[in-house]
Amino acid sequence: MASLFLKWILFLSIFLIGAPLPLQAKSHGRPAPVGVQTLVLHDASRNRDVPIKVYYPRGQSPALRFPVILFSPEAGSSKDAYGYLGNYWAQHGYVCISLTHKGSDAFLLKRGRPLASLRAIIESTQKDENLINRPEDISFVIDSLPTIEDQVSNIKDRIDPTRLGVAGHSFGAYTALATAGAVVHLSDGTPRSFRDNRIVCFIALSPPGLSTQGFDAESFRPILRPVLTMSGTQDRGLNGEPADWRLETYKHLPLHHKFQIVIQGAAHMDFNDRQFDGSRGNTRYHSYIEKTTVAFWDAYLKDNQTIQQELSTGNFPPSKGVKAAVQFK
Repeated sequence: MASLFLKWILFLSIFLIGAPLPLQAKSHGRPAPVGVQTLVLHDASRNRDVPIKVYYPRGQSPALRFPVILFSPEAGSSKDAYGYLGNYWAQHGYVCISLTHKGSDAFLLKRGRPLASLRAIIESTQKDENLINRPEDISFVIDSLPTIEDQVSNIKDRIDPTRLGVAGHSFGAYTALATAGAVVHLSDGTPRSFRDNRIVCFIALSPPGLSTQGFDAESFRPILRPVLTMSGTQDRGLNGEPADWRLETYKHLPLHHKFQIVIQGAAHMDFNDRQFDGSRGNTRYHSYIEKTTVAFWDAYLKDNQTIQQELSTGNFPPSKGVKAAVQFK
């Protein structure tokens, strides 16, 4: 616990003094060029701004319509993180929309005060307003897809709203699971569902276990659509929970099109762009995460039956130098 705590302090200390942004992870195959545009959407019903960053393929046939992936970052992060995933998914034929969730974003970080920043991050994951606003942000962005098409001219009339996926890391994994239909228990015990039936499939990176963020053993039973969970053998929780704690989500998911990948040696920040010390993320892990997530998206957002059959036997794409345990049900 002490070692994990010191790593978080080191990471926050370097982050707060302005560590340089990491280089993008290397992509594979023959990727398409990618365009990027940032917008701020406004939800009048909640009087709430939702900043987004849109990654989209460029130079492809005007007849193509792209599936959409919405990405929710971890607490203390924003739309500007996880660029390696946004770029890679766009290179492979997806529009990726990364969100900033106000109230649990990078504004929690207090320059020169790592302990206060860490405390604010933990507290943000326990507040009802964030448990509610995060999945509602996702649904609002889906509602806003026509507006996004109007403002990002390169994807005008190019989005396919019937092929939607949601992914997230850590508190973002909570967000993805909530929109998948996981029952959330607020601080007063009130159960809430934020299921959005427009979403086809979900990826939860470093998902939270039970007894945090409103989840219990029955929370995941209503999730009937395809889900991929992914974590690492060194992927401990912020409060010191062991890496096995992150496997509880998969354990309680119902049968059919559910997958769990545990990457040997991977820690929590290996799923982000940078490490605790502010250095570039481990590109070996990034390469594996990129390949496996695209295989999942291709299977279910592009309805590739051949890939679905491969995944149904646990056959995810390998990556040199990375070992991973795959389960499926």
